[in-house]
Amino acid sequence: MRIARIARIALAAVALAAAVDAAAIEFRSIAAPVAIVHDGPSVRATRTHLVPRGTPVEVLSTIEGWTKVREPGGVLGWVESKTVHAMRTVVVTGNAVLVRRVPAADAPAVFETVSGLVLDWVDTQGGWVKVRHRDGLEGFVRAADVWGT
Repeated sequence: MRIARIARIALAAVALAAAVDAAAIEFRSIAAPVAIVHDGPSVRATRTHLVPRGTPVEVLSTIEGWTKVREPGGVLGWVESKTVHAMRTVVVTGNAVLVRRVPAADAPAVFETVSGLVLDWVDTQGGWVKVRHRDGLEGFVRAADVWGT
């Protein structure tokens, strides 16, 4: 009985840790005209590349004015925290993805996107993401067709 109780407690702890990890995923976007990505959290660290405004990023950690981010392609790096904005965006990863009026595969299309297009994230509903184009058009895309959710 004691072993079974310990096993149940351990299983509950693993499930709780997995739930905390899943809830801890935080997406934001680059707010500055361009963010300089460094290989460490310092202006003295090597500058590796630039990320343009609006690009969605996954926030991994923050330390003393620096934020470690993952970009849509999986590249990791450090940017100054002031260049990261709480507003969320997503980037289209599929080709010719249709943005639909309602979250259903057979719903009428509002517009068609291209791979790499950045859209404002509005909400997530099941396996669908409500998005807004910068010209104001809104609709739903499958979560599997965008990165940043």
